[in-house]
Amino acid sequence: MSKYSFTGETKSHQGVLLKQIRRDSDGLVGGFIESEANLSQEGTCFLYDKSVCYGAARIIEDAQVYGDVHDNATVSGTATVQGQVFGNATVSGSAVIQGRAYEEAKVSGDAQILGEALGHAVVDGHAKVLGRVFGTAHVSGHEIVMGEKSS
Repeated sequence: MSKYSFTGETKSHQGVLLKQIRRDSDGLVGGFIESEANLSQEGTCFLYDKSVCYGAARIIEDAQVYGDVHDNATVSGTATVQGQVFGNATVSGSAVIQGRAYEEAKVSGDAQILGEALGHAVVDGHAKVLGRVFGTAHVSGHEIVMGEKSS
């Protein structure tokens, strides 16, 4: 049994044809994906509202997306994305992205990104980024970054 199906509605986004989904269990109309490879039929993961997922990006497990996920990004666990995740970024655990995670950034645990995590930055634990973390910076524990941090 499938978790979602296509509504028949499509839109072009960044030159990519996206198809709107509907959750089969309750008829909730969701966001737009390029292909079934973008949103797993397993778990409770879902793409809401006008959000998009395309390219080789994947939303899996129990992740909830209200924003944009594209390129080769992966969102998993019980993570929530309200902003953008792209490039080769990975978001997992119970992380929350309200800003942007991109390039090779890895965000996990209960971390929160309200600003940006990019480059090869790693943000985990209960860390919170309100500013910008980049390079090979590692933010962990209960650390809060309000400005910029790189290494």
